[in-house]
Amino acid sequence: MRGVYTSFVNVRHHELDAFGRVHPGVYLRYLAPAAVEASTAAGFDAAWYAAAGAVWLVRRSTFTVLRPATAGEELEIRTWVEDFRRVRSHRRYEVRGADGALRLVARTDWVYVDLASGRPRRVPADMEEAFGGTSVPQERDGWHAPPPPARPAHATHQVRVYELDSLGHVNNAVYLDLVAQAALDAIEDAGWPLARLVSDGTVPVLAGGDLEYREPARYGDRLDRDVFAGAVAIARERATTLAGAADAAWFLFVPDDEFPIAPESLERLRGTERVGEILAAVADHLETCPWTVEAVDLRPVLEKLDVKPRKGLPAVYAAVEGTHAGLPLFDSIVLLGRERSVRRVRAAIGELSEK
Repeated sequence: MRGVYTSFVNVRHHELDAFGRVHPGVYLRYLAPAAVEASTAAGFDAAWYAAAGAVWLVRRSTFTVLRPATAGEELEIRTWVEDFRRVRSHRRYEVRGADGALRLVARTDWVYVDLASGRPRRVPADMEEAFGGTSVPQERDGWHAPPPPARPAHATHQVRVYELDSLGHVNNAVYLDLVAQAALDAIEDAGWPLARLVSDGTVPVLAGGDLEYREPARYGDRLDRDVFAGAVAIARERATTLAGAADAAWFLFVPDDEFPIAPESLERLRGTERVGEILAAVADHLETCPWTVEAVDLRPVLEKLDVKPRKGLPAVYAAVEGTHAGLPLFDSIVLLGRERSVRRVRAAIGELSEK
């Protein structure tokens, strides 16, 4: 198979859980260096990316644990690029023990990002050739999960400095640590604390995972917001069923590089007088204001421009929600998050220049 890179890693004692197996998040920490090493071997090292002003970020990780790795094992990691699709790339991994048996299979969906703007950038043609991915781009299925139960388990976490990567974002493997801990917390709430599990020899097994990373968490952030519940809460004001509420909140769950503005709304956006000035002022406000619904209120911003809300807000609706009318705008912006909201507003300004 063309472009396969192989690396090796030894399981270390501190990577084991209370049951003598590798912590789930450790697998992701094995895969990332293998990808970096594979890139270096193909001629794209840290210096190359620094000069290019670009970086690869993990958008989604899916994996299946076939047999947990244990202490002292030497693991072979084979990785290769599966495809390229404009700004994205699938990379596959196989992790095997010394006996040749598979321990884990995984796939990551990477996005090539411009460091200065934070926006996706087209993958260079010479990189596609060097990595040797298939010439047929694969479709990206959306991330799906069943609806939460009526009373889901709830956990909170405040981001620590040691959980950050070099970009100041929470490392992708940390999210898997948090998910695994939340599951153990739920099991404990059901009457099975960790000590009882260990003493009884009852071992919870994480057989696989599918994690999509939407907006980066940063130092000090408190990860206790249930975006799905928040979206449904505001959507139910204008929908009569839960399904209708979920449909109305679609824009919260679409990757920014795939986010569409409806054609009729884009036409209306372009027809708004002084729209570039309006959106620039909105983006500037969202970058600095406190992150509450009250502080996000854009009406004072429009008043300073001598623009009536009924004239200016439809353009912001289109930029953020993809249509010129939708769910309560300021609530939606807060749920979407600062970075994604600003990114969408500035992307809409870019759409104007492509007229």
